[in-house]
Amino acid sequence: MGDNLNPVTFNGVSMVDGFLEAHSYLFSRQTLDYSSYQGSFESIRKEVLRILDNDIRHAGNVSPVLKSMLLSFKHLIYSDSMSDDINALHQSGLSISDAIDEYFSLVILMLSEHGQLDRQNDIRDIYTRFQKVMNIEVRVPVICNNDIIIVAEDITVSDFLYFPLSRVKAIITTNGHRTSHAVELAINLDLPMVIQATAEIIKIDHPALLSISQGTISLI
Repeated sequence: MGDNLNPVTFNGVSMVDGFLEAHSYLFSRQTLDYSSYQGSFESIRKEVLRILDNDIRHAGNVSPVLKSMLLSFKHLIYSDSMSDDINALHQSGLSISDAIDEYFSLVILMLSEHGQLDRQNDIRDIYTRFQKVMNIEVRVPVICNNDIIIVAEDITVSDFLYFPLSRVKAIITTNGHRTSHAVELAINLDLPMVIQATAEIIKIDHPALLSISQGTISLI
């Protein structure tokens, strides 16, 4: 690979062999502050569904698989049990934002205890949508003029709507699970994806050479 390269090893799951050269793009999430939100759960859910409907229309131009996954989110959000549980937590004395936090934390914990790690990301995806609505945050697509390798702690299915997929050459995450919907979608889009890489890679902020077959990411 050359003496000017600094390899970073990982223990991820590879989808294809070969080398990919591209600029790495650090994909991170903004810390949201919605503690003062005063809206009702129904008003939040209505706005989440409105945004989700727009995303579903957009997803139809990206991948039928992505559209199908987002439609499954819609069914979960419409669930009466979600509404009943969150309203019960709210009536117990929690603010609506704390009730939503508590509900999703309990669901994610339950999935973890039952070994359903692949479903945790779907719930986090939906949870993030509620957080963003309460934070009144507009999501902005990633814009770039170079081929890129997405580098992140983790990604969700919805994140694919905000990547410039024509420029994305690979996705690398420090977390994730091989049966997650994000991995399934990457395979469907013919995107190499590596999961469970070492944490050092999220510090990469310049061109990188990814060798999936050799298990190294080299900084150029």
